[in-house]
Amino acid sequence: MRLVFLHGRAQEGRDSIELKREWEYAFERGLKTAGLRWPDGLEVVFPYYGDRLDRLAQEVDAPLISSILHRGDASVQPAEELRAALLVEMATGKAIPDVSIHQNFDGTITERGAQNWKWIHAILRTLDGTPVGQNLLDRVTRDVSIYLSYPGIRLQIHELVNDVIPPGPSVFVAHSLGTVVAYNILRERTDAKA
Repeated sequence: MRLVFLHGRAQEGRDSIELKREWEYAFERGLKTAGLRWPDGLEVVFPYYGDRLDRLAQEVDAPLISSILHRGDASVQPAEELRAALLVEMATGKAIPDVSIHQNFDGTITERGAQNWKWIHAILRTLDGTPVGQNLLDRVTRDVSIYLSYPGIRLQIHELVNDVIPPGPSVFVAHSLGTVVAYNILRERTDAKA
């Protein structure tokens, strides 16, 4: 039996061996809590893509959200659209009313979406009004948006992960962005068999 652990976002700079141990320890604790023991012959595979994704994200020639918003750049790239959509979703998830966002808004509302960067900027200020907070929000969403928006980067991450996982049946346990990576890889493998 093969178990594939697939980590999430923001794991760059981590020691892959130590990170794998953390996952195995958590799995073993879960088994123990359930009154089970580590299965005999279990092969654990841990594809580590954190450093590669971080390096690729740094190479992308896309400005940070704050740069786009301050310059008022009218050209909108897919990564920026996705990051804007994530910020809108964060505001919605926090149940922040429009009136609160409007307090941080200094323009005329024409459209509430990626095309209205002043509104997105107001959402950013409402979520966290400090410059550090704005940078943190961008860092939290940037690697995910880059993975989702750039097919070439997605392909490189998939190749790295696929190279570590031998052919044959596997059980995937994934977290955060790792869940999306696992889903995409499993779909690709299924499509390749068809």
